[in-house]
Amino acid sequence: MRLRLLGMTILVAGLSSAASIWLAQDRIDRQKRVEGMNAAEPLSPEDSRRYTHDVELYYGETGMLMEKWKRCFAEMTHGKGLAGTIAVASLVVGSGLFYVAAHINRPTETQQSP
Repeated sequence: MRLRLLGMTILVAGLSSAASIWLAQDRIDRQKRVEGMNAAEPLSPEDSRRYTHDVELYYGETGMLMEKWKRCFAEMTHGKGLAGTIAVASLVVGSGLFYVAAHINRPTETQQSP
């Protein structure tokens, strides 16, 4: 009973916090679109060819792969990516708790009497 309650709490808290983060980031994105993009804004250093060349020169292909992973991780920990990460994590943990709660008191074949 306690595991089911804990699973339900994690699901509700995780999904509601993910929804609130998603909506907040959506509002921020809409505000940026209304303000308009600045065409004179320079590229970030990570998007330039020189940066890519320098990373490959000093660290090789592995360095470029690590740089891509770092960017991917940064996207997962901000805005809508964070909301998705929280939602998936709460679904996995909540489902795992429901599974354990359903199978914790079930007798195994060795415990059953003939």
